[in-house]
Amino acid sequence: MLDAPATELPSPPVATYTLSDVPAPRRFAVMRDMMADGHRPFMRAHLTVTREDSEAPFDGGFQVRTTGELSFAEHFCDAARYTRSERGVAASPIEVYGLQLQVEGVSHMTQGGQTRRHEPGSLMLMDSNVPFDVFKPGRSRHRSIRIPRRQLDALIAPGWQRQGILCAQPGLGNLLTQYARVLMEEMDRLNAAEAGAVL
Repeated sequence: MLDAPATELPSPPVATYTLSDVPAPRRFAVMRDMMADGHRPFMRAHLTVTREDSEAPFDGGFQVRTTGELSFAEHFCDAARYTRSERGVAASPIEVYGLQLQVEGVSHMTQGGQTRRHEPGSLMLMDSNVPFDVFKPGRSRHRSIRIPRRQLDALIAPGWQRQGILCAQPGLGNLLTQYARVLMEEMDRLNAAEAGAVL
């Protein structure tokens, strides 16, 4: 009996941007301007970016992968502070939540009157339509699954907050963290229908 021929899945669209071709003294300014402009497909929200040491070396980059409705973004950068103000929210409301997995470095996230430390292995649900401040004291990298608001809003019980951090601890936190990590690793092998079901 002959095996059916293997069907190759189309590679998902990939968009990558790095600062490697930008002269070192200009790298922070270029990243800052991209954030302020909501530069798609990498940025969906307008952010203000500052840093404490204007002379320090700076590097950063993005990658966005998409399969059907499933979209995954990765961002890395050196020390910086990212702020989304009420004005920024009003100017650029976005239609997705971000389920962010911290991969490298530490971030300090202030939103809704609470500050949380986001360490490697922790998972955070991010609502970019609520003003926030994120301080990254050094090199940091995170990966984010973009979840349509209409899809997640239907699942969140009234009164539950739409932002927060889950650490990779036994139980629900570890289950969700491992699911998100594996999904990010396997999404290139999914077709659009499978990606929609997984999401």
